[in-house]
Amino acid sequence: MTQEIAGLHSAPTQHKKLIEWVESIAALTKPDRVYWCDGSEAEWKRLTKELVAAGTLKQLNPEARPNSFYAASDPKDVARVEKQTFICPDKEEDAGPTNNWMAPAEMRAKLSGLFDGCMRGRTMYVVPFCMGPLGSKISQLGVEITDSGYVAASMRVMTRMGKGALEELGEDGFFVPAVHTLGAPLQPGQQDVAWPCNAEKWIVHFPETREIWSYGSGYGGNALLDIAWMRFGDDGRLYAINPEAGFFGVAPGTSAKTNKSALDTLYANTIFTNVALTQNNDVWWEGLTETPPAGLTDWQGNPWLPESKFPAAHPNSRFAVPAGQCPVIAPEWEDPKGVPIDAILFGGRRASAVPLVTEAFDWAHGVFLASNVASEGTAAAENKVGELRRDPFAMLPFCGYHMGDYFAHWLKVGDRKGARLPKIFFVNWFRKDQNGKFIWPGFGDNARVLKWISERLDGKAEAKETAIGYVPAKGALDTGGLSISDKAMETLTSVDLDVWAEEAALIPGHYEKFGKRLPQRLWDEYAALVERLGAARNGKPMKAAAARGPNAPRTTAKADQPSAS
Repeated sequence: MTQEIAGLHSAPTQHKKLIEWVESIAALTKPDRVYWCDGSEAEWKRLTKELVAAGTLKQLNPEARPNSFYAASDPKDVARVEKQTFICPDKEEDAGPTNNWMAPAEMRAKLSGLFDGCMRGRTMYVVPFCMGPLGSKISQLGVEITDSGYVAASMRVMTRMGKGALEELGEDGFFVPAVHTLGAPLQPGQQDVAWPCNAEKWIVHFPETREIWSYGSGYGGNALLDIAWMRFGDDGRLYAINPEAGFFGVAPGTSAKTNKSALDTLYANTIFTNVALTQNNDVWWEGLTETPPAGLTDWQGNPWLPESKFPAAHPNSRFAVPAGQCPVIAPEWEDPKGVPIDAILFGGRRASAVPLVTEAFDWAHGVFLASNVASEGTAAAENKVGELRRDPFAMLPFCGYHMGDYFAHWLKVGDRKGARLPKIFFVNWFRKDQNGKFIWPGFGDNARVLKWISERLDGKAEAKETAIGYVPAKGALDTGGLSISDKAMETLTSVDLDVWAEEAALIPGHYEKFGKRLPQRLWDEYAALVERLGAARNGKPMKAAAARGPNAPRTTAKADQPSAS
């Protein structure tokens, strides 16, 4: 280095490997200064004050939204770009067909060039963080290096960031190394912009070394998942934690009607990005109220009127808010032991074919259902069975290795000796009628489906056996107070055998992409589905689902005969 970097050698830790890594990244990126985040309230106030001064953040009305801020990104930097997300294991086949791959040596050479001097003129923030409650065996520790104060502040909201995480690392603890840069170095005297970023963007994972590298975006935190992490307890049950400390949610559509608890959570201490601003310096987005308030400023800083051609808030506008502010969050949500899991729900957006809720016959059948999760791609083709985007386990953008191995892992979980496995369900809130209208009211009424699921776990609710799984028997789903006809409920819980014959015919093309790494048991599940459909279409009895093996449901369907509807 040609000059000494301020703060580089004042690390508040004796973790030799961490210190050496930080020094190596500083030597590559050449920041003006290095700062180790401690996660304190004083640090938050200082960071947000600096970001307000830089124009990156705007403080919202303290009476309407205490300690909350607004940010507007560069219009070219509004979401992660999947085509620029790469998984770089040593062998290409380990990345699988659902990921982009580049040889690690080639990618490292590319990143080395991009990161050389990329933080010049900026502060390099060292952000120790814990995904999950501090002290939990399920949690994971990481350290993110970033030259974005916005990212450092967001990490305080979304993770257990700072001193506590650094203390958990001790002097030799393992951490996931993550490096993020805006890709916008500053030359001496160069004026900065409110949202620095680079037109070129990369998100790269190196599985063998557990490294994450992110270049060019002003966000930087999009490698974090708000997805439950599960581990077996000594009692054979699966226990889960939410690794994130905050909610990173999409704002448009969130309202008192659709999600009152989410709206109540946003009362303070929130960072809003790319929403609209009101005249009294509060936030607004499409769906928040039926009528937009007068005098809105859109997310790009322009005056907005109801007749404007573009929405006031970007469709992907976001909020980051501490999860502990949620008025209905479970009191044990931060229990280091995790919470026991009785049911796992998967879902897709399907206008046709898929019932409101389906219970898997057993664990392997549940893995089969999850491996085939799909959503219709466009409204114009919503009712065409073939127009599907497969999203196995709802993990398509996030599974950083071969998806066939991921399926095999889930099957292996079911083979664990002494395991007390959760039941697996598939939900679909988006079934439409012949006029293209949603049949199920959704939103808070989805709790009715959760009630049926809970009653199934307790052996109280009745179900009928169909070719694709168990669905609610007539009258088993609590519809008290709903204006929904028996015909509509029949549609929501029906299985059209002809449609499902077409649906099943699409599965081999999906599975063949995974080649020899697709577990044979999933092909067996597919064959069993075809056999059940054939039997039901010909009016013959289907094989009893309860006899499928040791992982059959604890409570079997109470219907006397298999149902074709």
